[in-house]
Amino acid sequence: MIEERNDLTARTLSEAAAVLESGTLQPSALLADCFAQIDRYEGGIGAWAHLDRAFTLAQAREADTRQAAGKRLSRLDGVPFGIKDNIDTEAFPTEMGSPIHQGCRPDTDAWIVSALRALGMVPLGKTVTTSFGMNAPAPTRNPLDPDLTLGASSVGSAAAVASGMVPITVNTQNTSSTTRPAAYAGVFAWKPTHDLIPLQGCLPLCPPTATVAFMARAVEDFALLAEVLELKQPKPGADAVDLARIAAVRGPWWGLAEPEAARAFDDFLGRVGIERDIPLGARFEQALAAHRDLIAADMAVTLAEEFAQHRSQLPEEAISFIEAGRSLPATRYVDAMRLRGRLAAELEAAMGDCDALVTLSTPGPPPRMTEGIGDGTFSMPWTFMGLPTLSLPLLADPQGRPIGLQVIGRRNDDRTLLRIGMLLAGDKSMDRVSS
Repeated sequence: MIEERNDLTARTLSEAAAVLESGTLQPSALLADCFAQIDRYEGGIGAWAHLDRAFTLAQAREADTRQAAGKRLSRLDGVPFGIKDNIDTEAFPTEMGSPIHQGCRPDTDAWIVSALRALGMVPLGKTVTTSFGMNAPAPTRNPLDPDLTLGASSVGSAAAVASGMVPITVNTQNTSSTTRPAAYAGVFAWKPTHDLIPLQGCLPLCPPTATVAFMARAVEDFALLAEVLELKQPKPGADAVDLARIAAVRGPWWGLAEPEAARAFDDFLGRVGIERDIPLGARFEQALAAHRDLIAADMAVTLAEEFAQHRSQLPEEAISFIEAGRSLPATRYVDAMRLRGRLAAELEAAMGDCDALVTLSTPGPPPRMTEGIGDGTFSMPWTFMGLPTLSLPLLADPQGRPIGLQVIGRRNDDRTLLRIGMLLAGDKSMDRVSS
């Protein structure tokens, strides 16, 4: 569907940052190019919930002035970014993908939006999310093929990055909200360690698992973002990364993997020389039901007002979760939280000297829209345990449909995860992530 990308929007975040830093390109020129790409493709894709070109252009021109005066706020000053429409923004409405919040405009930016704007980054607009980020169909089309689904939740962000409308987006993930759409759109996704980035101002359907996450067109982009944001982690990170310290993991849910996806995964392991395999016991399958218990109980609180006053405008899945949460025994919630900690500890022990695990991001390539919105199971266990993950668009089925390779890191060691992601993706700029 995407027939062309011009020179500017074809650049990754890192490449755009470098050319802005060199002074050979003005931020307003980069923004104009993003708008040109939006004008070219938005009508057939529907990636954006809100755009305010006058406001965004004014922000870019301020970056032009700083650039000309040699007073750039950071290496990312002047780079545009998109924001999922369940994250608060002062400049744009935050409607949660729901008519219940139509026209709602928060007084302040979410923490992550404020942090990016403090770096001089230019908020381009709000990307489409399904209603309250639920597992429901959305009108946004897949730029690779309009007949293929993008999954659910962060669909607008996936479409915007894949079509070259914006180099990076900020999103959320409670189960598979960023990983799955990114895999289906053939772009990169990073879900950091839970609590690495404050959730203030984001809709946390399930606070124990909700995480700020990102989509971009290169792993190096996430590494640069983490560096400039100065994200602090208690673990120092590995001095070097080695394929010998990466293992495959399939888990008790592997039976959901489609044959072509499983073959693509095994072929990839053979090509790169990953020979180790970490088996997971059947107890890890309990993570799926426990995760749903946490979501149900927390949604009953998070969306209590919407349920009481606007029930008819909630998606059926939200109503089902809320009703289940309202009747969920407190002991089930406590048991789920305890299981979360136990499984994380067991996985840490099972990894031994491994720095990361690899598996599929989804059971297969994006299904046809007529076949549903896909399955988020393959990212749920790691989200449940709060582990950092990457989704890399390195695999494909025989028809060329994208299949994401998921990389799972150790908790509080996103640095090593990003270095491994760059190694697997063939990125040579691994020194971007300091240890």
